[in-house]
Amino acid sequence: MRITRIIMAMLMVSLGACVTVKPEIDTQKAVDAHVAAGMEYLRAQQSQDAGRHFLKALELNEKSPEANNAMALLYRYELDEKREELYYKRALRADRNFAQAQNNYGIFLARKGRTQEALEHFQEAADNPAYENRALAYENVGAMYRDMGDEEAAIEAYTKSMRLRPENPNP
Repeated sequence: MRITRIIMAMLMVSLGACVTVKPEIDTQKAVDAHVAAGMEYLRAQQSQDAGRHFLKALELNEKSPEANNAMALLYRYELDEKREELYYKRALRADRNFAQAQNNYGIFLARKGRTQEALEHFQEAADNPAYENRALAYENVGAMYRDMGDEEAAIEAYTKSMRLRPENPNP
């Protein structure tokens, strides 16, 4: 009986030594850190380093709206419109309510002359009360209405923009 206990104890110790404990990684925090680092590199016009961080973020979570939006911004910087649009669509497929991607994709569409589509995306961003740049989104809504010849709707959107950010000099 005593020998059985000793053997069992030895087995437990040897099995315990085989188990590797990995520290838990907060994937979202890691994605956020890579996106933030990549955005700093992009601001410094170091697109290769930015891309490396964005790709690492996407390796961690390929459906991250933040990482996909960041990749779209990288491709905007690199003037690759096909990939820019692809990554905006991926960001919005991952999170339809991701207002930053809505606004950025609207800017892309406006540049391409796709005014009605741009307006829809700007409106989505502007209608999201959690979006920190709602004033800018309303300003973009106003610009689209102005381009479409609807001065009344443009003024209404510009008024909302000014109400959200009274220091806004543009409208």
